[in-house]
Amino acid sequence: MIKIAMIGAGSAVFLKNLLTDILDFPELREVKIALHDIDQERLETAGMMARWTARQFNANAVVEEHADRRAAVDGADFVINMVQIGMHEATMIDFDIPRRYGIKQTIADTVTENRVVLFMKGTKSFPQCGFSQRAVEILKKSGAEFKDVNVLADPAIREGIKQFSNWPTIPQVYIDGKFVGGCDIIREMHASGELEPLVRGAAESRA
Repeated sequence: MIKIAMIGAGSAVFLKNLLTDILDFPELREVKIALHDIDQERLETAGMMARWTARQFNANAVVEEHADRRAAVDGADFVINMVQIGMHEATMIDFDIPRRYGIKQTIADTVTENRVVLFMKGTKSFPQCGFSQRAVEILKKSGAEFKDVNVLADPAIREGIKQFSNWPTIPQVYIDGKFVGGCDIIREMHASGELEPLVRGAAESRA
């Protein structure tokens, strides 16, 4: 069984996102997760979150909590050092930029810097609504490499994207900076054979 040690595992939200990406690989669902943090309460919370995340994937994961860092890394195949650079000040910058320059500018930067973007509930590894899950499946079937933006993580993005596109629902797909549509539209485009050439054209335009 592969052992992955996570040092500084006290951020339950970051831990959940990271484990979601790890457990998305079937090869890594037989895994031992060794968590370490200097804060015992946060460590216990991280352990509960890790076990919950593993259950969502039906993973055969063993989760251990260690106050001793050496015990956590002992025998580990991989060690992930989860350290936030800049601490609270760095976190506030993520909120300050949209507030200073406007949420529309933030969204515009995202859709122009990435050839295919899916604004969704959850992540492509762990969708949190049926429509978002179907949108992920359709884009993957079309061969798209795409950036996912979890609107549940930022209320400003969740409301701002609706105003940006003048479209009332989520998920929303953008290709080459242009709004294509929601789940029903891309499903129809996929069925008619229109979506794959559009995705391929986006990839070629950025090559």
